[in-house]
Amino acid sequence: MLVLVFSFLAILIFALLADRKRAREFFPVIITGIIIRFLEHYIMVDWLGLWTFRDSHLILPVTADLTLWPVAYYLFLQYMPCKSILSYITTWVVIMLTYLGSLKALGVISFQDIWIWAVLIFLLCTHFSLIAVIWKWLRNGINCLPERTP
Repeated sequence: MLVLVFSFLAILIFALLADRKRAREFFPVIITGIIIRFLEHYIMVDWLGLWTFRDSHLILPVTADLTLWPVAYYLFLQYMPCKSILSYITTWVVIMLTYLGSLKALGVISFQDIWIWAVLIFLLCTHFSLIAVIWKWLRNGINCLPERTP
C-alpha cells in the first residue's frame, strides 16, 4: 500500500513540475531506464535475493518501476545542467536513496547486511549515469539547462 502512496505522490509531482511538452523527446531514455530497473529487479531480488519485499506480490515493485522511477528519470532529464553533472547525479542518488531508505524504515523492503547500501549507491549511480550518457548521446550534447551565473 505504501508503494502505491509513493507512486501517487510521484504522479502528483509529475503533474506539478514536469514540462509535459518534452515527453516525446524523453520517452526513449525513460523506456531504457524502465528496462534497466526491471533488469536490476530481476538480478538483485529474484536471482541474488539481496533484498526482499514485505508483500511478495510482484505488482508493488512493478508499480514503482512504472510510475516513480520514470517520473524521477523525467525530472532528472528535464533539469539536467550542461556542467556540474557529477554533483547533479549525486543529488538524484541522494533523493532516491532517501526514498529507498524510507521504504526500508517502513518495512516495505528488507535486507540484513549493511553492505547492501553500498550496492544500492553503486546501482543508483549507474542508473543516473547511464540515463545521462544515453540522453547526451541521443541529443548530441545539446538542450540541457545553461549554468546559472551570479
